[in-house]
Amino acid sequence: MPDDWNNGLESEQVTTYIDETTKEVWKEHAEALGMSLSRFVESMVNAGRSLHEDTAPEGYEDTDPASARREAEALRQELETLEEAERADAVEVYAVLDASGGYETVEALADGVDADESAVYEALQSLLDEGLVEYDTMRNAYTA
Repeated sequence: MPDDWNNGLESEQVTTYIDETTKEVWKEHAEALGMSLSRFVESMVNAGRSLHEDTAPEGYEDTDPASARREAEALRQELETLEEAERADAVEVYAVLDASGGYETVEALADGVDADESAVYEALQSLLDEGLVEYDTMRNAYTA
């Protein structure tokens, strides 16, 4: 067993008596999750305890797997929407740079596209990667 199997925590052995078939199923699940059988049993006990507020481990939220999947899917869709918006920001940033005909700082570009500087930096990075803009270190500014 690896030295860090218990993450440096003090631990005590617990014995449970189950049939061989159940033990094999638990071992397969543990291996599929990349954890030891002991860690798997501990995780499952904590998951079961979380269903009952009075025995839930401290900090354990009362969520069911279906709700967690729905929340994860909603977050995934929100991320896709944000990524699409970032690409649109690159077009806006390029349009402002192209219209100026000169060099623009990140602050000026942020004002021009009404976005925060971090979004402008990300847009500029994608434009730099595509070779559509240039950065002048002496001016600390970008041009189309």
